[in-house]
Amino acid sequence: METLKQVTTDWVHYREHGSEYIARLTYGFDTDFAKRHKQNPHFSMTGETWRKREPGDKLYPGDWFKLDGVAYVADSGGQCREVMQRYFPEVWPIQVWHLSSLETGPMHYVANGLYWLGEKNEDHFKSTVCYGYCASDGIMWGYPPYQYLTAAWERRRRAFFAFKSEPCTETRGELGDAERYVTDMLDAIEFSLASAGDYLRERLPTLLANFRCAMVQYGLLVETETQSESERG
Repeated sequence: METLKQVTTDWVHYREHGSEYIARLTYGFDTDFAKRHKQNPHFSMTGETWRKREPGDKLYPGDWFKLDGVAYVADSGGQCREVMQRYFPEVWPIQVWHLSSLETGPMHYVANGLYWLGEKNEDHFKSTVCYGYCASDGIMWGYPPYQYLTAAWERRRRAFFAFKSEPCTETRGELGDAERYVTDMLDAIEFSLASAGDYLRERLPTLLANFRCAMVQYGLLVETETQSESERG
C-alpha cells in the first residue's frame, strides 16, 4: 500500500529592493485535485510570495491577508524559480519532477519531448523529459539527441539554399542533386524524431523508477506493508 503526501513549508521572511516579503513552498501530490479531475496524481512544486503592505497599497478581497498581525499583499505565485531555489534549497533538487506522474512520467512525455526537440530548444527538451536522470542519457545514437537533430536541421538548411540556387527546367525529368538532397534530409529528420520517440519510450521505465526513489527519499511516497488476513484475525 502506498500513501502520497503533500507538504507546505513554513513562511520564510526576506528583504528585497527595500521591501519585506514572505514566501512558502507547497510540493508533493494533490490527491484531492486528481480525484476531482479523474486523473493520476502528479507531483508539483509551486511557491507563493507576499509583500508587506506599504502606504498607498489598496487591499482587494483575496489579494491580501494578515500574518502575526501584519498585512501582506499578493506578490507572485507559481514556479517562482529564483525565490524558491534561494530560500528552499533542501527540496529544490526534486523540482525537476514537476508535473510528473508515478504511472506515466512527465506530462505528455513523448509528445512534448519531440515537439521541443523539433523546435531545437535544448533547455525545454531537457526539462520536459527530465534529461540527465537516466544513465543512458547523453549516449543516444552516440550523440546527445539535441545535437544530433540540430546537425540534421543544419544540413537541411544548406541543402535548401543549394536547391534554390540550382537552375530548374521543365525538361529535367528527374530530381536534381540539390533537390534530392533536400528530400533525403527531410526523411533523415523524420527518422531522427522517430528514433527519439523510441528512445524516450525505452528510457521511461528507468525514469519512473528514479522518480519513485526520489519521492520515497523526500518522504512524499510512503510504502506500507498490508496486513494479511491471518494477522488481522
